[in-house]
Amino acid sequence: MYQFYEAVILPQAIIQEVGLKEGTTVSISTEGNKIILSPTKPKYSLDELLKEATPDMQHDVDWGE
Repeated sequence: MYQFYEAVILPQAIIQEVGLKEGTTVSISTEGNKIILSPTKPKYSLDELLKEATPDMQHDVDWGE
């Protein structure tokens, strides 16, 4: 993690067009003299995913044995 921060202000129309929300993680890259910001997909741990599971999501699976 970087120890310093810079800010980029984006027009509201662009923020809405790409679906950015406060706290969205983005990757940053360059292409020639362009700076490219892209939203990243969140990475979930198994524990995080299982916390969201409800009883109606559980069902028997036929594993063919």
